[in-house]
Amino acid sequence: MHRRFVDDAFGFALTWNYWFNDAVSTASDLVALQLLLQYWTDNFPGWALSLIFLFVLLALNVVSVRVYGEAEYWLSFLKIVTIVVFIILGQSFPESSWLLRAALSGIFGEAKAA
Repeated sequence: MHRRFVDDAFGFALTWNYWFNDAVSTASDLVALQLLLQYWTDNFPGWALSLIFLFVLLALNVVSVRVYGEAEYWLSFLKIVTIVVFIILGQSFPESSWLLRAALSGIFGEAKAA
């Protein structure tokens, strides 16, 4: 039935496109994570951070679907809790809004001057 609408070559090309997309996005995520963590760790090499998290990603993909789903559940739960805590902290400390205004005016002030 599927051959009536598309050729087998389309499926072949689409499979390679998906693979390339996953390879590039995983690599860019690892580099972004390395750059983010280098802000806090000056003495640790960046390539080692990427290698550690690459092994974490590979380990998550090698384990069973149940373990992967459980890890996704808890990481998503952690993300939601973090967002709620930031919202509560942002509402609890209105005096810290001057810092946000100062930072934004500095950022946008430099952008307008350039």
